[in-house]
Amino acid sequence: MTKPEAILRSSESLDPAAQALCRELVEHYEAELSGFTAHLGQVYEELMLLYDVGSEVTATLDIEVIADLAVARVRELLEARDGAVVLAAGEAGPENLPVGSRQPDEAILPLLGWATALAVERDRSQIVNDLSDAGAPAAPVESLICSPLRVQGRTIGVLHVLDKAGTGGFSTEDQKLVEILASQVGVAIESSRLLHRAERHAA
Repeated sequence: MTKPEAILRSSESLDPAAQALCRELVEHYEAELSGFTAHLGQVYEELMLLYDVGSEVTATLDIEVIADLAVARVRELLEARDGAVVLAAGEAGPENLPVGSRQPDEAILPLLGWATALAVERDRSQIVNDLSDAGAPAAPVESLICSPLRVQGRTIGVLHVLDKAGTGGFSTEDQKLVEILASQVGVAIESSRLLHRAERHAA
């Protein structure tokens, strides 16, 4: 006998009003438990996907492939319209530049530069669900998450996710997932750079 069933059985000796209250409490308890179980299942699936993504990203030392994998998987994970990995100014040149074989539309580039500078300056990930009120450059984008790629205390770039499906915008749970992926991407990119430097010095 489950705990809710036991509660209902023990309430049979109570007056009708008390029995009705017990039934209402049990129904509420079961609904809460069902919702919690569903949430745990979703979190487990997201963590497994992140583990798979991390394995893919760290299995290659090609920076373009790393960026392409990260963008493809974060779009799938968050049902986002687009994404980009942008190396911070000073890491690849004087400007904030996207990397990867699939380049964002030119209309989005000013926004990515602005969001990259914002994430680097504040040194933390950002959710912007209303770009019109954030002082961002005009672009065909309504919302974004930008998360720094941190390696050994410095920020080498930013992972961006643009426009989640639906109208609710991005959540703090989305932000945490992007932060986990960004940490994996940052390590993979830095590992690639270190290897290439070692190869050049050995040549």
